[in-house]
Amino acid sequence: HGHAGEADAGELEADGVTVGQAVDQQHDLFDIHPGVVHLTFDDGPDQLFTPILLDLLDRHGARATFFFLGRNLAARWGTDEVQDLLNRGHAVGNHTIHHRMLTEQHPWSAAADLEGASILLADRTGYRPSCWRAPYGDRDEVVLSLAGSLGMTHVGWTADPQEWRDPWVPVVVDYLTRERHDGSVVLLHDRKWLSLHIVDDLLPIFHEDGWRFDVVSACRPLGERQARMATRG
Repeated sequence: HGHAGEADAGELEADGVTVGQAVDQQHDLFDIHPGVVHLTFDDGPDQLFTPILLDLLDRHGARATFFFLGRNLAARWGTDEVQDLLNRGHAVGNHTIHHRMLTEQHPWSAAADLEGASILLADRTGYRPSCWRAPYGDRDEVVLSLAGSLGMTHVGWTADPQEWRDPWVPVVVDYLTRERHDGSVVLLHDRKWLSLHIVDDLLPIFHEDGWRFDVVSACRPLGERQARMATRG
């Protein structure tokens, strides 16, 4: 989808990526652990790229958070694939069914889009999602309240390398290195080769500097393990 609403704000430059409103400045802060960066992937799953990405993350000992798009999840992945992702230590969140600008929808329509995705995720995981990410980062008090009533905390991001612009991988790695801080949240997408190259180059560099990659804790609901065991009955 390319985060079209943010396209004008960030410009690629020879020495890196400048950040304007392209980065979600209203990042929803949760607990911040020293030396931890959060990789997040939107709009999957992809039948080709997501399995390759999971193997890459395994190889580097990294855990990530996936905001699956409901229509893609419904068409592409069943319970086994989602449980495999969870077994590897990753987390999932709600990214709606349709990827629309929720603030432009009637509240009932926005609620249905969010709830439909939650029901779909619960069918695959055994529990309702506790976190979500707005398509294009587009949200207001009404949308946040709707999602809150459905038991979800919003997860923004602090760094967006804008893969849809096809930036040079070393430029992206340099940008993400400059933007990293305790609890920083990187926005990526598991649907093109470039994103895999970014991950493959980024993880060893960050690891050498003493950083580690873990899931967004807001996306780990209480009772997750017991709920998952119930789906395997």
